[in-house]
Amino acid sequence: TVAVLLTCRSQYYTHTMWTTLGLLAVVLLASSTSAFDRAKAKEKVTNFRVRSQNLHADFINSEIDKLESEFAALSGEPDPAQLARAKARINTLEGNKCSANEASCRGDWPECVHNLLFCDGIKDCHNGYDEDADVCDGKVVSVGSSFRGIAHWHRCVNARDSYATITITQARRSPFFTSRTFLKATVTRETDDGETFSYSGNGYYVYATRQLFLVSDTGSNERRALICNFNQGDIDHAECTIAQESSLQECAVIKVSRV
Repeated sequence: TVAVLLTCRSQYYTHTMWTTLGLLAVVLLASSTSAFDRAKAKEKVTNFRVRSQNLHADFINSEIDKLESEFAALSGEPDPAQLARAKARINTLEGNKCSANEASCRGDWPECVHNLLFCDGIKDCHNGYDEDADVCDGKVVSVGSSFRGIAHWHRCVNARDSYATITITQARRSPFFTSRTFLKATVTRETDDGETFSYSGNGYYVYATRQLFLVSDTGSNERRALICNFNQGDIDHAECTIAQESSLQECAVIKVSRV
């Protein structure tokens, strides 16, 4: 009986040992397989990331090439004169809330300054607009300046649309009163028959509002008032109104250009 028990015990331990060894082998095999799979997966992930980055870089380069092609097809830089005219139109359309004796400082910050304070050498506008070189440029009404356009008559005289020319004959700007230039000018109106009607006048140019005011001389055959707004963004174009001197009733409108 003892021998049998010893034999059974030996067989049990032997079976247990082989079972344990088998399980250990399985565990080792599984561990090695898992380690191999992780390395392979890591390599695949790395390759995927590299390909993804390459594709992304290729896409970016392609988009850059498209943008460069589109940019090359664009026109050149905008003409400064066109930009100035566009800004002038916007300012005219927007208007301002300045009083009759004031002018706007322009810009995004609404501000009004008395028109006598423009071009006096002291910056009254927060942005210095009242002393801007273009605003205070006296060339606009320099002696010899001529402006010509077609007058559209709708009152005062029975006349068809006809050419009219404004010529500055005298200009004086006092160093003590630089917000105005006082001037004399001749206005000539042409007819379809080749006749011309001219009259002389006195007036002044207001730098703050870029306006020219002219009234016909006493004794002139045509008692007219002329108001020109240089609101086109330069000193070469203006919109003018011809009116009765006494009532300022509008007689004609004319867009003029420097000649």
